[in-house]
Amino acid sequence: MILRFVLVYELFWKTLKRFLAHEQIEANYPKEVLSKAYQVYWLENEKMWLKMIEDRNVVAHTYDEEKAKEIYERIRGYSPELRRTYTFLQSKFADILSDEG
Repeated sequence: MILRFVLVYELFWKTLKRFLAHEQIEANYPKEVLSKAYQVYWLENEKMWLKMIEDRNVVAHTYDEEKAKEIYERIRGYSPELRRTYTFLQSKFADILSDEG
């Protein structure tokens, strides 16, 4: 589950970066991308997204079993925000997504 979380998180911030670029908004790093996406109202819960960054970094760079258990418990709480953002982006960029399909 943690590996899937990391993969979903990576895809999300890179997708947000790409959509921001489409809107002529430059952002290069995960925190910057999330901050700009929040500023344009694409994200509702900036604090949760920033916690996702923190959790992703912890699991990618440490092997602490207790930390992994804590993050595992938080991942479920991230799901509604991830789904809401996915649905929003799918709607906002339907024209781009259908062109690429």
